[in-house]
Amino acid sequence: MKETSAKAKYDIEYAKNKIKRVPLDMQKSDYEKLQAAANAAGEKINAYIKKAIAERMEREQAQVGGGFGFSAENPEKN
Repeated sequence: MKETSAKAKYDIEYAKNKIKRVPLDMQKSDYEKLQAAANAAGEKINAYIKKAIAERMEREQAQVGGGFGFSAENPEKN
């Protein structure tokens, strides 16, 4: 059996404790548009989506006053 490196063990434990997967279903044509938009922005789709969510949440929090505490600064760790 292959031994798991310390880094791999850390990544697995981090994901268990800090990451929540959010399934997203969309029409293939919309996915293609999303992919094109992310490519044009020089971003991966995951980062592009997280940034879009963070920007909307910032706009909405400004309207109601308060914060949601979501950050797209490091999209791979949110």
